[in-house]
Amino acid sequence: MNNVFHSKLLSFIQNGRLPLWVVHMGPRLEKVNRHDHAYTEIALVINGKSMHVLNGRKMLISRGDLLIIHRGETHGYEENENLELINIIFDENKLSMPLLDAWEFPLFEYIFSSSKVVNKKYCKLNVKVPEEKIPVILKKIESLDEELLSFRPGSMLCGLGFFIEILVALARFDLGCSSKQNTDFIIGDVVKYMNCHYEKKIPIENMCAIAHMSRRSLFRYFKNSTGCTPIEYLTKIRINNAAVMLRESKKTLCEIALECGFCDSNFFSKTFLKLYQTSPSAFRKKYLKK
Repeated sequence: MNNVFHSKLLSFIQNGRLPLWVVHMGPRLEKVNRHDHAYTEIALVINGKSMHVLNGRKMLISRGDLLIIHRGETHGYEENENLELINIIFDENKLSMPLLDAWEFPLFEYIFSSSKVVNKKYCKLNVKVPEEKIPVILKKIESLDEELLSFRPGSMLCGLGFFIEILVALARFDLGCSSKQNTDFIIGDVVKYMNCHYEKKIPIENMCAIAHMSRRSLFRYFKNSTGCTPIEYLTKIRINNAAVMLRESKKTLCEIALECGFCDSNFFSKTFLKLYQTSPSAFRKKYLKK
C-alpha cells in the first residue's frame, strides 16, 4: 500500500524504559490515515464510531469495542463520528511478563503468539467491554499511564503490574462474551503449533491429533473460528513470515521459501503474489527504498 506511515515505539518512550505506553486519541478524532507499527497495539473505543480498516478489510466499530493490531499490520480509521480511542502500545518481544496460566485465555493466545507475524482474520475481536465496565477499565488505564509518566522508583514494575491487570480484565470479558470459547481454545492449540512449526511439513493428521478431532470436525470448527481452512491459515502464516524475512534479511527467495515451508520458490512466488498482490521481489524492493 502506498505512503503508509511506519510508527515506532521509540517515538513515544525513552531508551531504558518499559516498552509500554498509553496513547489517547480524540475526542472527535478526524480520519487517521493507514499506517503500520513496530509494536502491538490494544485499542479501546471510548466514544463515537468509525470504519476500522485492517489489512484492507473494513469493520464498523463503536464504544466498547476492543481492537488488537499486531506489528506489521496496516490499519486506519475512516468515516469517523466523534471517535475517541485509548491505546496501549507495547513491544511484546521486549516485555518480560510472567504469563503463568494466561494461556487459559484465548485473548492471550491472540496477542502473545510465538510467531513474529500472525495472520488474524478479524479487525474486531468478539470482545465488547460491557458499558458498566468501561469506566473500570479506563480507571486502570489511567493508573498505568500515571505510573509510566511518573519516573518514581519502581514505576516500571508497578506499570507492568497495572498492564497485566488490564489484560486479565479484558481477557475475562472475552471469555464472558464467547459462547464457543472451549472450541476456539482447542483450535488455538492447533494455531499455536502452526506458528511454532510452520517451516516444516504439518500433515492434517497431526492437527487432528492436537485438537482431538476428526478431519471433518477440525475443518468445520477451524473454519468457524478463523474463516478459512487449516491449510489456508498455515499458508498465510508462512507467507507473512516470509514477508518479514524479505524486509529484514538478505536471503534469496529460494532460501526464504524453504525456510518458510514451501517446497520451491516458484510456488512460493505465486502464493505470495496471490496474498500480497505483488511479487516477493517487488515487495523487497519497496522496503529497500525506505
